[in-house]
Amino acid sequence: MGEFFARFLACLDQVILITPIELRSGNTGGRDHEHYGNSGRNTFVLLLSYSQIINKNFQVELLADKVQQTKCSKQDF
Repeated sequence: MGEFFARFLACLDQVILITPIELRSGNTGGRDHEHYGNSGRNTFVLLLSYSQIINKNFQVELLADKVQQTKCSKQDF
């Protein structure tokens, strides 16, 4: 008899993009960085594994990972 393991993770977060001061238009001295973009992003992760001990010197394990990341519009928040 083997061992099966499953795990699901969901991260729903807000990303704020901050452009380095050298690349900002107008070079405002570090102010007004809120105009450089923000967006929501959803990340979903599915982890699956199956492990089987064959004998004292040999074990087999199968792993599968699925990651999906989507961008949300501002209306979603």
